Amino acid sequence: MQISFSATVLRSHVEVVGDLVVVGDIVVVGDLVVVGDLVVVGDLVVVGDIVVVGYLVVVGDIVVVGDLVVVGDIVVVGDIVVVGDIVVVADLVVVGDLVVVGDIVVVGDLVVVGDIVVVEDLVVVGDIVVVGDLVVVGDIVVVGDLAVVGDIVVVVVVTTVVAAFVESEKTIS
Repeated sequence: MQISFSATVLRSHVEVVGDLVVVGDIVVVGDLVVVGDLVVVGDLVVVGDIVVVGYLVVVGDIVVVGDLVVVGDIVVVGDIVVVGDIVVVADLVVVGDLVVVGDIVVVGDLVVVGDIVVVEDLVVVGDIVVVGDLVVVGDIVVVGDLAVVGDIVVVVVVTTVVAAFVESEKTIS
């Protein structure tokens, strides 16, 4: 079963068993659960969680206030902005920027032609390829290769290191 429709606003929990194809923008106030593929030609805005068991393909931007969980590949020609976590059990490919206030966990490859900004942790079991800048306020854990054509900026909280140093300095004196 495949459901297709043009631009719309959905104001409650949306659950689809089958493929969901949208030509136009889709705004969901609530959770979006798709057991099948989700294809959007337009922007995808969700105030809630997105769970896709299948492929997520968006030609446009993805904005999520909640978590983005996909068991399948994510391919986006546009930007991804998530206030929450991204969990992908497959590959995450973005032609645009990836901005996450939360964690990114990818069991697969992370390929971004654009910038990656993460305000939490970035964990990838696979390879990371970035054509742009990689900025992480948190930890980066990669089981695989890391290739960046651009800058890598990691912001670390130094207060615990300073406290440990001051404590050890007192012991030495």
